[in-house]
Amino acid sequence: MEREATISVGGTSYEAEIATISGAHLGFEDRGIFTAYLTFEGAGWGQSESGRSWDGEGLKRYIKGILKTLGVDDWLEVTGKDVFVLRKSALGPILGIAHPIEDRYLIFSEAAEPKSSD
Repeated sequence: MEREATISVGGTSYEAEIATISGAHLGFEDRGIFTAYLTFEGAGWGQSESGRSWDGEGLKRYIKGILKTLGVDDWLEVTGKDVFVLRKSALGPILGIAHPIEDRYLIFSEAAEPKSSD
């Protein structure tokens, strides 16, 4: 059974599809660029979010945001978790994640932006 929904975050609507996090990359790419990204598997599909080169504070917000959204305390617990992936269109890039039950979410681009509470 495929579970899809629309989720509104901060006044923006996203198409949401249930998926499992199949990988959590945190390390150096082949050209020595430090990146972090998640890979997902859904009903008959697999996709990674757009990887980013992170600065220290942005990386901290990204990792903390993922852990808080998933309700886990350790990066090693991320793989295997079910989430809603958030997109603007069904086949578009993955822009964020939402917890499938709790009201918790992370929009990846917002992790890159400084917040007054950080």
